Amino acid sequence: MFSGDLISDCAIMYCILQDIKIESGTARRKLCNSGASALYGYTWRGFLKYDKDGSKVMRKKHPELKGKYLSKLWTEYPQLMDIFKEFRDYHFNGFQFSQVMINKNYPVGLHKDKNNVGVSTLISFGDYTGGKTRVYDDIHKRIIDYDSNCNPVQFNGSLYAHEVLPFTGERYALVFF
Repeated sequence: MFSGDLISDCAIMYCILQDIKIESGTARRKLCNSGASALYGYTWRGFLKYDKDGSKVMRKKHPELKGKYLSKLWTEYPQLMDIFKEFRDYHFNGFQFSQVMINKNYPVGLHKDKNNVGVSTLISFGDYTGGKTRVYDDIHKRIIDYDSNCNPVQFNGSLYAHEVLPFTGERYALVFF
């Protein structure tokens, strides 16, 4: 599917992402009430809701990880993991990940990724201006603005507070962790 040319591959990924219905869960809506953000991967949260008869609606169990459940996006788009891995193999080969956060027009405010461990890789796509990711490096007393538009960026989001700066247009971002 991908060619290894970053610009062409970003255009392909952008088209793929536009065909995915992304909806924020309750916790993500509380973090930012505009745009959408959803996990592609697994979670410990198996319970979704109660149906009209009062029965519990549960996520599908992960086939290999005990006590883990597949996210809605993984259940609806199982082929995406292979697409994400192929993209990774061309553009940040060797980076290990098990999950991807997919953000659409999601200008998330200042936060740390409390559940991520180690370095994440961020890349964004779309027809937008602005939208850099600002990282606050308290250790070295500096602020770094990363332009992730068709440019893989790596940093430890659990260690460094970060936010998305204002943008206009359509912006998709993938965070591999």
